[in-house]
Amino acid sequence: MNIRSKNEFGLEKIEYLDDTAANQKEYWGWAELGSATGSAVWRIMRRTYSDATLTTYVDEWANYGGYDAEWDNLATETYR
Repeated sequence: MNIRSKNEFGLEKIEYLDDTAANQKEYWGWAELGSATGSAVWRIMRRTYSDATLTTYVDEWANYGGYDAEWDNLATETYR
């Protein structure tokens, strides 16, 4: 899913991957509009749910939350 929104930094591109059915995880990614998914310019958040009702979760950021991750490699990024 591609969503375009405007924040305090201007226009940005947001990617979303719902993997809750298989792994109880969601991935959210932010980058400048027009950024390639294979470029290391993404800020990626992984939300891991700990129950089947998807009400209890932990949010973790790839590479400490900087804009230096690759959306195409979201499964192999280091999350903290």
